[in-house]
Amino acid sequence: MIKDGYIQDIGSNIPEEDKQVLQFRDCIAAPGLIDIHIHGCMGCDTMDGTRISLETIAAFAASRGVTALLPTTMTDSPIRLQRALEAIAAFIYKPCRGARIAGVHIEGPFINERYRGAHNRAYIRPPSIDEVDAIADIMGKAHISVTMAPELEKASAVMDHALARGLRLSIGHTGADYDMVMSTAKRGVISITHIFNGMKPLHHRDPSAAGAALTGPFYVELIADGIHNHPAVVDMVIKIKGIDKTILVTDAMMATGLSDGQYELGGQKAYVKNGIARLKEGNLAGSTLTLIRAVKNVMKFTGLPLEKALKMASLTPARALGIDNITGSLAVGKRADIVILKEDLEPVLTMVAGNIVFGRAL
Repeated sequence: MIKDGYIQDIGSNIPEEDKQVLQFRDCIAAPGLIDIHIHGCMGCDTMDGTRISLETIAAFAASRGVTALLPTTMTDSPIRLQRALEAIAAFIYKPCRGARIAGVHIEGPFINERYRGAHNRAYIRPPSIDEVDAIADIMGKAHISVTMAPELEKASAVMDHALARGLRLSIGHTGADYDMVMSTAKRGVISITHIFNGMKPLHHRDPSAAGAALTGPFYVELIADGIHNHPAVVDMVIKIKGIDKTILVTDAMMATGLSDGQYELGGQKAYVKNGIARLKEGNLAGSTLTLIRAVKNVMKFTGLPLEKALKMASLTPARALGIDNITGSLAVGKRADIVILKEDLEPVLTMVAGNIVFGRAL
């Protein structure tokens, strides 16, 4: 039973006069998915800095079972980043026929140029307390995640300042060694951005950030598309970290949901062929993955059952964001963020806070 946007009861007898029943055949009710790392889809990008782009991203995500997401920025000029953040901040508190915008993930510009991946080197810059304050001021009380390379000049002081202001920090696009990354956990850093991507490779004499991600107390983002990480690596990460510390993410870019062709990511041309996005020089440029596809891939790559694969895309990211008290699982007292899946795991209905934002009753 759902009332005022929250789950009031599960499985009890409800008086007929109080019922508005939705019926589904051969379907599964699951907690809504949560994508904490998504740049865009359907020809739109977070960096567009417009409400229509955010609405498009939110609506498409909902059609793929996502009920909450963090629009993710790219390394760009301070003015373009500010415009994107202002658009997100204005959108967070407004109703939307799509996934809930739960905050923002800032993936640049405080990254190591050598490990920039698809980020534009022209706008990479050192961490700045002033810029962190500007970000926090724009976003207010909304959730803010910032990816940062801890080895950069002034990174230590900026990290401490950001954590004191309540920002969530993630290590990524970094050349930091094992010990440096491990030391950030004691300061309050809790996650690693897309493990193995944008960092030194794991080596038996130099475990690097990847080794710290695997052995430390961090949550790890995992792109389970079989491209960013080999299926065997996906299996390995989940076996080592477990489903309570592994977060499935898409890192989706604007070509997601569309056909192969030429697109953009972070102001740079990206070319999509066979669903794989790359810059002209060959660097991977995000993905065209959806989160429900990531769940399916994990089941295929690892043999895990549906409930465990789903947890890495629902309750685990909710815990990492500190919102597991209100969403991430189907339980009395939690927000009615629900996805109805067919047997093949294709979404047929998505509900955010009790409101249908995609699909219809069968």
